[in-house]
Amino acid sequence: MKLHRLSRSNRLAVTNLRYDSTQESRQPINIGSTVETKMEDTSVLVWGTLFGGIGIGFFIYGKKQKNPVAYFTGISLFVIPYFITDTLFLIAACVAVIALPFFVKV
Repeated sequence: MKLHRLSRSNRLAVTNLRYDSTQESRQPINIGSTVETKMEDTSVLVWGTLFGGIGIGFFIYGKKQKNPVAYFTGISLFVIPYFITDTLFLIAACVAVIALPFFVKV
């Protein structure tokens, strides 16, 4: 299996080359498929790293202070960027999660 970057698009071509035994020249047959990447640009990566760092801070604080709201806020902040690929939706979701410990007291 080989990965090929297609030019001018965010698509990866996953190809599994097999040779046709009926042809004498043994031309490869492309039996693979194309997979589109979900990450539009690097801003999702940068925002995910930023919110992951904030999440680690919440996680450590919640663990040391035995505060379950801060603990699970930290875990969710470094898990959310794995599932949300839209930049604005990622920022909105993470800001909402960051605001959660200020409104929920346990």
